[in-house]
Amino acid sequence: MYQPIVNAEDFEGTAKVARLLVELGALKLTPRSGWFKIGIKLPESVAEHSFRAAVIAYVLARMDGIDPLKASAVAFLALLHDSHEARTLDLHKVARKYVTVNEEEARREQLEPLGLDELRERLRVENVDDYIKDADRLELMIQAKEYSQLTDLTEEFRVKEEEMKTKAGKLLFRALESVDLRWWKF
Repeated sequence: MYQPIVNAEDFEGTAKVARLLVELGALKLTPRSGWFKIGIKLPESVAEHSFRAAVIAYVLARMDGIDPLKASAVAFLALLHDSHEARTLDLHKVARKYVTVNEEEARREQLEPLGLDELRERLRVENVDDYIKDADRLELMIQAKEYSQLTDLTEEFRVKEEEMKTKAGKLLFRALESVDLRWWKF
């Protein structure tokens, strides 16, 4: 039997979880800021980015033969990969040159009520962070491709196949390179 993340009678623990759930709502209002630098006026939110990255993480894990339940856990971790941005905002490359943010500490402190260490320990998926990083990059690749219809400057956000860490990531990268955004028209 697994330990609950919070005991149903523990009001303070439950209140911590409630505060986290409210805080994560800020991700729906936090734009992916790098796109402003190339003139995208209404970029997707961190929450929208995280949603597609989570689906991609699940797909990558399954492509590499990982059990569906474990792949679901990988997707859940990917869903939370930018959760710290509810506290730190999404800093683009220029801002990161001048601002130092301890993302790991913010994420660890923020997500502590969820007991993710136990999830990671039980997950036993080799290189779980590689799936999350590949999913993050591939989501950026798709978004850049979508925004390329609005501006040629999306080339600055180009992802390279060499950046992919997983076998599935490399394969999906090549497929995404060739996919037409209007595939449904054919």
